[in-house]
Amino acid sequence: CLGAARVLLKFGADVDATDDLGRRAVECIPDSSSFELVPDAQDLINKMTRLLSEGLEGRGRGTLMKPGSSSISGRTILQAMGLKLNDRVVVGNKLGTLRFCGTTEFATGMWAG
Repeated sequence: CLGAARVLLKFGADVDATDDLGRRAVECIPDSSSFELVPDAQDLINKMTRLLSEGLEGRGRGTLMKPGSSSISGRTILQAMGLKLNDRVVVGNKLGTLRFCGTTEFATGMWAG
């Protein structure tokens, strides 16, 4: 999940986006002290917290890439997220099948559907 978050941030994910309860992604990361007995969990939690916090701070400095500013493929993004075409996915409260990931002519950036 850390790799997927990096890819999403690299392509301009909105770190201020909120869920139905008004929480940002960084606010949904569990407290690492709750996972003392789980190998590597504390390290992963700390890395994710740093990544999302730096993503919040980095927006104003231009450290994140703008959508469409790289030639990275849709397949590469899917691999980073642990997905592949024809996987069943949930978006919001809807279940579907991932059939496309890539650039389009109608808008910049990477699109999936």
